[in-house]
Amino acid sequence: VSTALGAVILLWGRGDAERGARLGWLGGVALAAASLAGHLGVLGAPASLGVTVTTEWLPLYAALVGVPLGALEAWRFERGWRWLPRALASALLLGFMLKAKVQYTWTTGEAVRAVLLTGAACMVAWLFVDILRHSPPPPDDVEVGEGGPGAALVTLTWLGLTALTLAMGSSLKLGMLGGVLTAAFGPFLVVTWFRRDVPALRGAFPVMALVWQALVLRGVFYASTPKLAAVLLIAACFGSGISTWPLVRRRPWWQGALASTAMLSVFAASAVGLTYYETFVRAEAEAQEGPGDEEQLRADR
Repeated sequence: VSTALGAVILLWGRGDAERGARLGWLGGVALAAASLAGHLGVLGAPASLGVTVTTEWLPLYAALVGVPLGALEAWRFERGWRWLPRALASALLLGFMLKAKVQYTWTTGEAVRAVLLTGAACMVAWLFVDILRHSPPPPDDVEVGEGGPGAALVTLTWLGLTALTLAMGSSLKLGMLGGVLTAAFGPFLVVTWFRRDVPALRGAFPVMALVWQALVLRGVFYASTPKLAAVLLIAACFGSGISTWPLVRRRPWWQGALASTAMLSVFAASAVGLTYYETFVRAEAEAQEGPGDEEQLRADR
């Protein structure tokens, strides 16, 4: 689906720079449509809109909310005002995702702490969008702030390692949904390379950010994704900013893109390794040591 709509972006208005500049909103539509198709393939049609199904389908709902948000940003929405709809969209996502935990599981103090920390993490994900739009530097024929093939490569790497982290966290289904998002974003690498007059990433980034937030939040609170792994994935966002360093900035744009991808991969791959260790190595060791510890405890008593 994303490839088909990417082909539309590639062909529609080719040679017309003014029309190409107005096609940025199609990036969000393409990514959301691909997410819909992928979610239907992984989860099947939703039986109802109950609490359980709602949390399971929140990544898709987040993608749909991201479409108008992407359209606003594609139409050169002012930077300061962009943060208001971003914050509202993330707050809506957090409300639905954490509703059951707040009502039935957490104490008031735990709920406040969790909401504040996850809210801050969501804002960092939005900050990553702005980092990507300005670093790595785009080719000379792409306006600064529009992203470019380097930004698409960094994002694709981040999404792929996020999907691996989620799959390692005892939730293959979440990993598959992360794979859906990664595959859906893949064609943007081609689009940004061949149609640099189309700011497709401006429309796609809000959809990507909201779906990523929904997937990671569900992995942390409803699966076994370690919280530290989520922190490492967020830290990877800042690692991609290495291309803004003066030494790297003076190099060709593609070298800045590779540097950003490499630095991001260090943090994100660490998240994959940590999740693997917590899920398989440590769990297996505890399972083997458990019976002996219980026998020793009874002997001590």
